[in-house]
Amino acid sequence: MKAVRTVAARHPHSKILRKKRIYERLFSTIALLTQLESGQLELQGPVNEFERRKVAANRSKIHTSGDRELDMPEASPALCTLMPLLHAIILGIVQGLTEFLPVSSSAHLIVVPWILGWDDGGLTFDVALHVGTLAAVVLFFLRDWVQIIAQGFGWSAGDDLGLSRNRGLLWLLVAGTVPGGIAGLLFEKQAESALRSPYIIASAAIVVGLIMWLADSAGRKENDIGRVSLTDSLTVGVAQAFAIVPGVSRSGSTISAGLFRDLDRATAARFSFLLSTPIIAGAAAKKAWELMKHGGGLPHDMQIAFIAGTLASAITGCITIAFFLNFLRRRSLGFFVWYRVLFGIMVIALAFIRRPA
Repeated sequence: MKAVRTVAARHPHSKILRKKRIYERLFSTIALLTQLESGQLELQGPVNEFERRKVAANRSKIHTSGDRELDMPEASPALCTLMPLLHAIILGIVQGLTEFLPVSSSAHLIVVPWILGWDDGGLTFDVALHVGTLAAVVLFFLRDWVQIIAQGFGWSAGDDLGLSRNRGLLWLLVAGTVPGGIAGLLFEKQAESALRSPYIIASAAIVVGLIMWLADSAGRKENDIGRVSLTDSLTVGVAQAFAIVPGVSRSGSTISAGLFRDLDRATAARFSFLLSTPIIAGAAAKKAWELMKHGGGLPHDMQIAFIAGTLASAITGCITIAFFLNFLRRRSLGFFVWYRVLFGIMVIALAFIRRPA
């Protein structure tokens, strides 16, 4: 202690100099973080060109009018972020609900983080949501799929009378999947950037809502799954291709197409969900491949969020499918038409309110 006091006595300004160095380091750190946040300085490290493109896509702006823009939540350069568990569960529930209800999951997964100011989790969490909804639709329709696949190859399996009367349904589903697959390959980049405008989302929500009302009113609703034809499948498949536009809704567009083809409501929804299975599986596989090839696999700090989002999406999806099919046996699509119109109006209003001056 005596030696320390002796040194301090010899250097009276040493404490002041130490504090000055600490403050200088603090201010330099703050300045560095500010530059990183504003984009003036790029992160260094093992971030490849693919990852930079993904960051750029996630940093895309929602265009409002002219050169005015609204920032979307950003994903981290490593294609993922340390997402809070609660955020993962809530977004998983949103995905499970909106993937199978005719309200557009892509629109809600853009708008909800935008409103709440959350990061969307990047590619890693996108994989989790797709895996969850894929698990939901496969588990719910597992017996149907076993019978459909067996009958497609000439075997007998299952006891569903409707499916038994349509032994070629597997190949009808294959044909109906083609338009959506082509649209996904051709327009995926646009769907993740230019088509994320709030006005596109809102317009699609309202227009498809009105189409749903017209289809529900005009369709004769007299055909079950046993009478689905190649024309029906291709018509519904083309409608599914338009669902790449955020706000359209895969289930909304395909159920409407089925109703226009005179399927009853429950059959239109059932066929829509069966037809969505290969598309969801393909999207999940593609994104998982991108994550493994370019992102190095599932990051350690995203494992809990990944599991939570997947489980929330899968459980909510199963419950939603059961509810919606039962709902359509007794009621019309009127509630969802009104919801879509009000949702579209709300998105437009928020775009104006949150527009920068």
